[in-house]
Amino acid sequence: MLASTQRKSVALPFDPATVGDDVVLSQAQVALRSGLFDQALLCAGIVADRAKDLEWRCEALRIQSNAHRMLCQWTEALTAARREAETATTAKMDNRLAEARNAEAAVYLTRGEPELARPVLVDGLKTAKTPRLLGVLWQNLGIVETSLGRFAEAEHALDTSRGFFDAAGDQWGVACTLINQGCVRLDTGDAEGATLVFAKAIAAGRAANDLDLVSSAMMNQARAYFRLGRLDDAEFHASSAAGFYVSSKMALRYAECLMVLGDIELARGERDIALRCWKRGLETAEALGATGIRDEIRERIQQDLDHSR
Repeated sequence: MLASTQRKSVALPFDPATVGDDVVLSQAQVALRSGLFDQALLCAGIVADRAKDLEWRCEALRIQSNAHRMLCQWTEALTAARREAETATTAKMDNRLAEARNAEAAVYLTRGEPELARPVLVDGLKTAKTPRLLGVLWQNLGIVETSLGRFAEAEHALDTSRGFFDAAGDQWGVACTLINQGCVRLDTGDAEGATLVFAKAIAAGRAANDLDLVSSAMMNQARAYFRLGRLDDAEFHASSAAGFYVSSKMALRYAECLMVLGDIELARGERDIALRCWKRGLETAEALGATGIRDEIRERIQQDLDHSR
């Protein structure tokens, strides 16, 4: 639970003491989707501490893990995911155990450690039962395979994921899968095809009313437009995503936007602006301990130094 002084700093549309856990939990879910991570943590913390219903308690812990992860608070995110796993194991709730495994794997993926995420996801698939949850686990496994350069395996995992999400009628899941399928196309050199997939992902994210998904799709669309030399379109999409990430305090995603914006400025011949973007992004990535994005930006700065000699 958050300290009382922290609670007073986050406005809620109700007094938690006068409403049920279901109302507080619903607000936590809305806040998470809207990028209001402080509010999500506040509401989820209340339910995790006081709920007698173990299903609700597990959901609150899942929200806590995801919100901490978005804020790059790795230790807290892993702790919440493992608390959910312990609660689910004790109560013999197989789907909740799989949710907890997925939350833990998501921390590793966000931190740039796909090799750590893979066995956790495989473990989660052993207990998952519902189509939506199977879709989530297969999707993250697809992200792992993409990160490891195993594109055929990634396509198989993402196609499997999409099938489960379609069966569940899950708009959020469909949008996520479209983003990741677009990334596979981009990584395999099909930038034109990727733009079409990312455009569908942006529309699907809006239909799901999830600003984080919309911003993620827009950031990746910026990468695709950059590959095609459409620099103005790339800048518009990257800047739009960056605005959301700043307002929602998603520092790691903002660092990724800075990397893309630096690439765009270098392509325009604005080397000094590009270096400023990269250096700001590098400082952020280093402070967060995000090794994946850190190494990508370091490589760009080193290449620029080598070229200028």
